[in-house]
Amino acid sequence: MKTDEDFYALLDEIYASGEAGAVEGFLTEMAGKTARENGGVNAEHMLCMSELGCYYRGVSRYEESLRAFRKAEELIAALFGEDSANYASNLTNMAGTYRMMGDTDRALEMFLHSIRIYDALPERNGYLYAGALNNIALLFRNIGENEKAVEYLAKTIDILEGLAERREELATACANLAALRAEDGETDDAASLLDRAIGLFRSLPHESAHFAAALNSRAALLAAAGENEEAMAHLRDAADRTKALFGENADYGACCRNMARLAARMRDCDAAARSMRAAAGVFRNIFGAEHELTRDALREADEFARAAADARGGAGEGRSEG
Repeated sequence: MKTDEDFYALLDEIYASGEAGAVEGFLTEMAGKTARENGGVNAEHMLCMSELGCYYRGVSRYEESLRAFRKAEELIAALFGEDSANYASNLTNMAGTYRMMGDTDRALEMFLHSIRIYDALPERNGYLYAGALNNIALLFRNIGENEKAVEYLAKTIDILEGLAERREELATACANLAALRAEDGETDDAASLLDRAIGLFRSLPHESAHFAAALNSRAALLAAAGENEEAMAHLRDAADRTKALFGENADYGACCRNMARLAARMRDCDAAARSMRAAAGVFRNIFGAEHELTRDALREADEFARAAADARGGAGEGRSEG
């Protein structure tokens, strides 16, 4: 690769293509090539491993994500040192994977370590620092410390407001704060923040991995307000965007589950059963047949199928297989 800009420009194109396996294929090929240069200790190889870590996290392959980030950590320590912004950024990325795996203790430890590094730097990169603050806010939300989450998100948005080129990050932070405001019952404020986030995401020249989450959150508020058709449109958009970027990952399964429950509320139990079976299939492939998510989705799919059969005056369907 000629420059980092060339690498990311090509990577963005491949993500945008939506071709199954193209991103992983490109990154593993480039990782193989760069591993042969200077014994693999070079910035290009570090970039490849870091992006592989992000990609594997996005498709819910968490152990592979951690292995890639750990390799990136070794390279960053050798190339830039353990007190560098690059090292802090990789800690933030790895912590994000641990957070998604449910290991909040390890995630919090890494997030706080990254913040300490950023705070000690003579010149702090506002974008990277804001990313760390945003991610630690998500973790505080996960463990129920919403006041701290709001505090960190407010700092994040304040920094990003001054970075005109960081619309995607600002949109993500607004969406995250909206989720907290919704939990606090401030639905109007949450809706306003989400509408701003969605507008920012739509204005981007590329697809954002965080757009679908904002659409899901806005759909929940719309559904709560009785705007079911508009809510369903947001959910379908979220599902399509998620699948195009990452295939049938855990977030796609959650989209299918949300569509199923909304369809049931709209008294379309056939559609609800189909969507919930799709969710069960996704969860089974990722977490296994005996996982709680899989079993619950199968149970709900059966309930929707029976309701649909009852509405038609017929017998219930047999056990779902996902």
